[in-house]
Order: sequence, then C-alpha cells, then structure tokens
Amino acid sequence: MKKKRPLTILEDGVGDGLAARDIKEYIKNSTVYDSTNKPVFLSKSDLPHITGITLKASKNTKFEKKQGTLNEVHQTMGEFFVPKKPVDLIISTYGSIHYTAFPLLQDHLLKFVHALKKEGLMLAVFDPSSRTNANIVDMAQWNREIKYIRQNTTPIERKFAKMGFKAKIFENESNQFVIIVQRLR
Repeated sequence: MKKKRPLTILEDGVGDGLAARDIKEYIKNSTVYDSTNKPVFLSKSDLPHITGITLKASKNTKFEKKQGTLNEVHQTMGEFFVPKKPVDLIISTYGSIHYTAFPLLQDHLLKFVHALKKEGLMLAVFDPSSRTNANIVDMAQWNREIKYIRQNTTPIERKFAKMGFKAKIFENESNQFVIIVQRLR
C-alpha cells in the first residue's frame, strides 16, 4: 500500500493555535480505512503539517508550537508571507485577508491560491466591517468595496476559472464575503 503524505495546511491569522489543535485532534481521533476496509492506525507522522502566520505570537501560540500542534509559526504580516512549498489547504478566517487594503487584495489572494497544490483548497473571509472598525477605511470606501464585490462576483469567479481555479464567492449574514477556491491544475 502506497503511503499518502500528510496534509500541509497554512493558517493565516493563527491566533492562539486553537483551530490547528482542533484539526489535529479530529484527525487523530478519526478512524481511517484502507482499500480493503480495514482500519488504519494513524501515527504522529500522519498528522497534517500546519504552518501558522500571525502578527503577534501569543503565549498560547508559542505553547501550541512547543506541543507540536503548530509545526511552524511565522510572525509577520500575511501580505508579506510567501509559502516555501505548495500547500493542500489555506485557511484565512480572521487573517490578513480580513484587513488587506482593497487595491492589494487581488494580488494577496492570487499569491495564496498559487501556493496551493493541485486540488488544494483555500477558504478565506473578507470582512469590510472589520476594516472600518480598525480605521483602515471610512464608510464611503467600505460602501464602494461592498458594491464592487456584489457587482463583480461572477466576473471574479470567471477570472479564477481562466487561471485554472474553481472559485465561489458568497456573502454571509454578517456582510462578510467568503471565498472558496480550488486549484484544478
């Protein structure tokens, strides 16, 4: 039986490392079956390799790194971080994508999706309201950004398709825009 390599995950905005811990615990406690439907027992090397990006590493982030929950922690702005190797999954729910200046958001998203392996996924959230709360933009700019995204969702998804990605953008009840991208080739 050919051994599969462990997943590689990039978590943008790792916070305290709790999501990484939950991912590893879930996988560790899951039952995996081989092609003959026999249970396969996972070892520590089967757990995903999780790299976290954070502006400021907290005590808990450092603890999770020491415990092995986080394999790597990079203390930097996500906009400046470039993964060294392609990854299977990128999660950015409260990461740099939340706060990236709108003119730079496209380049930042493209940098991340091009870091995906074939069939890799990115789940990211863009929350314009968090940017007004942080005084990054004013309400007029916020309204222009919301209008732009709402009017251009389909063209943005088509641009991703032309580059070999499948993308879906939707707005949730909190006026956050969620983008899910899969690399197809």
